[in-house]
Amino acid sequence: MSSSSLWRAVAIYELSLSFPELTGYTHVGVGHLSVILGMPPTHRIELLRAAEYHRWTRRKLQAIAKESVPRGLK
Repeated sequence: MSSSSLWRAVAIYELSLSFPELTGYTHVGVGHLSVILGMPPTHRIELLRAAEYHRWTRRKLQAIAKESVPRGLK
């Protein structure tokens, strides 16, 4: 396992501890979670909730996430 894969796995695990509601999501997968890992925590759950509700693909979430991050954080 590469160091980046290990980092991603640990980050996703920590995300699941921070937002336990993720375990009940049926339309959001690991790919979705990987998209939002580098985002501020306040944006993460908001985008994931929208992705689950609207059944966004990973690519759709990625496009929306890119537009929604404040300029100083890109």
